Amino acid sequence: MSKRVKYCLLISSVLLPGVLLFAALAFLAVDVPYWDDYDAIVRYMGWPFHERMRHLFDFHNEHRIVTVRLFLEAMAATTGKIDFKACMFFGSAQIAVLFACFAFLHLRQFGRRLGLAVMVPAAWHLFSMLNFDNAFWALTSLENFGVLMWAFLAIVLVGKGGGWLVQTVAILCAILSALTSAQGLAVFPVLFLSSLVPDGEAGSWRGMLNLVRRASHARPVAMLFLCVLAVLAYFHGFSSGEAGNAAMESSFVEKILYVIAFLGNLVPVYPLALVCGVFVVAGIAYACFCFPRLPSRMRPVFFFMLYCTGVALAGVFFRAAEARAAISFRYYIISACLFISLTGCLLSVGGGLSRIVGKSIPLLAIGFCLLDLAVTCVGWPMFKSRNEALRVNILTWPGRTDGLRIEEDRQKTASEWLRRMEAKGLYETSVLLREGESRPKNPVPWPKPNFP
Repeated sequence: MSKRVKYCLLISSVLLPGVLLFAALAFLAVDVPYWDDYDAIVRYMGWPFHERMRHLFDFHNEHRIVTVRLFLEAMAATTGKIDFKACMFFGSAQIAVLFACFAFLHLRQFGRRLGLAVMVPAAWHLFSMLNFDNAFWALTSLENFGVLMWAFLAIVLVGKGGGWLVQTVAILCAILSALTSAQGLAVFPVLFLSSLVPDGEAGSWRGMLNLVRRASHARPVAMLFLCVLAVLAYFHGFSSGEAGNAAMESSFVEKILYVIAFLGNLVPVYPLALVCGVFVVAGIAYACFCFPRLPSRMRPVFFFMLYCTGVALAGVFFRAAEARAAISFRYYIISACLFISLTGCLLSVGGGLSRIVGKSIPLLAIGFCLLDLAVTCVGWPMFKSRNEALRVNILTWPGRTDGLRIEEDRQKTASEWLRRMEAKGLYETSVLLREGESRPKNPVPWPKPNFP
């Protein structure tokens, strides 16, 4: 097989998972609100403009979703409509920015051959159909993919150095991350840690500490001040809900199991996730121990790994009431980013473990490729029936409210929100009707997962 053919196959392997994910969105996604979309999008866009601006920074659960609301404002201003399917596309496109950051850093460190080889499993991680619970949901697609994108951009730009303009853009990205989701807050302590590390490679912890002592402390002090200010400003007016109170009352063992399962969520089966999580924890500890040997160009990947770990630890304060809650398709993208970052760091530090990881790349590529293809084959008909039920059932509205996919006790309220949004001309359920189709009178049963 010629080098050109091998190179084309490598590029195809990198592009295929993204093609599959966006093809699924193109063929299966529907322009229909779902669960939290009613509160975060339908209710919000039904208000007059001045009222929306007054609530721009309001919490949605524990999240400030300012960037999501600004995107909706821009969509309404330019198109006159709110298109939930377009939100899914735009939100999922943010994964491509994440992938571009990984590709830039890995290709710069490892060169084209090894760098592209590492990007094959990375692509199958990031664009996996296991992301369906985010990708096929307007709010979570914009929020859960966006927060990671802004955080990674902030870390990359801070690591790039440069003048005040680059650093200002980096801080702006960090602020946008926090204003996309509460997960973004974890980027500020990571930026503080990265500011402690001066340019140059030390080779040992003693050499690293000497570099830190000789470096200027102005930048770390400024970052620490920004970190404290961001946290205080973010939580102004915040009150913990029932889930947060239950999480705080959970036992120490439950908290530890939650974090381990979260880190191992790459395999979303609880016992396997715990095993995978133990190896990930060991890998993170080893990468931290070997940090002084890490090439400076890979430091942004290391700090992004710390950011993803911080998100897992922060989840203890909101979701740890049940350790199995860490096994969620909503969190898969975080676990995937963490695993890609960890793999890159272990490859970079040298030694026997790096050689083992390098030899494992083909196995990782094959394994996650087969996993994603299996999920696509099994999930495609399930996603199709789920989204068709969303389309058909919302067409029974306004005659019936039980076709709205939201908690039963909130369906009447959601109906009023939807009525206000339609009255403003921002959304029309009638466009969901196919040629020759009439509105159904009764909703169809919500489909349940049907694994072969």
